[in-house]
Amino acid sequence: MELELHRYFNTYLTMNFYSQLTRLIFDFYREDPAELTRLQGLKSSKLARRWGVFRINCRDTQTASDIIEAVDLLRQPISQLRLAQDIRVMVRGKAIATFPVTVMQVDQESFGRQQL
Repeated sequence: MELELHRYFNTYLTMNFYSQLTRLIFDFYREDPAELTRLQGLKSSKLARRWGVFRINCRDTQTASDIIEAVDLLRQPISQLRLAQDIRVMVRGKAIATFPVTVMQVDQESFGRQQL
């Protein structure tokens, strides 16, 4: 009996449960399957946030490049939920890219007036 329970709980604990952060991102885009498809790399990545940085630790470089291509989709939910100020994409603990959550947009018209 103990052996059966041990097998059950080991199987249960090693199943692919998504973190709360992953679920927040997926729930944000639940009504848009095209955008959810672009974010599938998050399923195989570990997400964490600390000191204003939203960390995405990927298993391989291909997953990291997929997430980097979809970083614009990550900015809106992270910003609206006030989860972090930066997004850091990592592969096996090594940072390969960091992006700000809010992108400053320069108003060209006012920028031109200031220089005159």
